[in-house]
Amino acid sequence: MRFQAEIKKSNIKAAWVKPEAMHLTLKFLGDIKITDISMVKSVMEKAANLADAGFDLDISNPGIFGSPSRPKVLWIGVKDQTGSLENIASYLDTGLSEFSNIKKDGRKFFPHITLARIKKQSLKMDSVLDKQKKENLDLQFHVDGIHLFESRLYPSGAVHKNIFSVRF
Repeated sequence: MRFQAEIKKSNIKAAWVKPEAMHLTLKFLGDIKITDISMVKSVMEKAANLADAGFDLDISNPGIFGSPSRPKVLWIGVKDQTGSLENIASYLDTGLSEFSNIKKDGRKFFPHITLARIKKQSLKMDSVLDKQKKENLDLQFHVDGIHLFESRLYPSGAVHKNIFSVRF
């Protein structure tokens, strides 16, 4: 991603997410039982019906999680002009909590793509973000489905395995 490459030039100390591992999380499930996967698939299929066809998402301004003096995560925002993404995320959150022990998320859905996990505070972070916010990113990507991923954490980073996909 061009944006990530620009920020890397600032020499911020971070664990950078590889482009092939970038994703937008609609609902974090945590550890679930293998017997719950069929129910998750069913809820995903119903949620996918909320988007008759694929839709486009716009990349928006970058930001951080954590305080400005101690940022933890660097992310890029995502805007959905159609409302489809929010509808799907809401349906998954409600649907999964109704049919299993997966808890409903109490926080408002905040679509973003994680770019890096900050290892060490950098005085450059504010200036880097300010510069990038002034740039017109004008980036868009097409969404044509949702996926259930299994994530395993290793010292070298997370490895994601696609378990199930639903196309719109």
